[in-house]
Amino acid sequence: SWGLSTGTGAINVGTDAVAKVITIGNVTGATQVVINAGTAASSINTTNGILNVATGTGAINVGTDAAAKTITIGNITGATAVNVNTGTGGTTHTTTNGIYTLATGTGTITVSADATATTLNIGTGAAAKTVTLGSTNTTSTTTINSGSGNVNVTGGHLSIATVAKTL
Repeated sequence: SWGLSTGTGAINVGTDAVAKVITIGNVTGATQVVINAGTAASSINTTNGILNVATGTGAINVGTDAAAKTITIGNITGATAVNVNTGTGGTTHTTTNGIYTLATGTGTITVSADATATTLNIGTGAAAKTVTLGSTNTTSTTTINSGSGNVNVTGGHLSIATVAKTL
């Protein structure tokens, strides 16, 4: 075991203004690298380069400890993009008793716009739900399209309020 103590002084590795590769640890067997920090935070910064986190078949966990926190990915600056890709294992977004908001400003929200036959379920869980589709704000339009499979409305009473418009 090897230790390096500096009291309250900083420990700088490779901080001079010369391009270099700095490697810590290896990928042999059960090698482990642990980085700890106190309440002063931790930062990993790269300037105009790619930051890769690769684990082979291991999981990548962010913010999974049992403490309330805000996790932010990406920003709203210029042409920033956030892409989330999954294979056949799927994607699950879960919020427990909190609001889930998907906001795009003036951008289009597209769900299942590919050329694959898909079933879309909205509000189909076993609890009582209110599903609101569309807006009554000024010139808002709500369009419901169907192919030869028809439009089916089932359930309780159906009310159509037209405000003296054509039905």
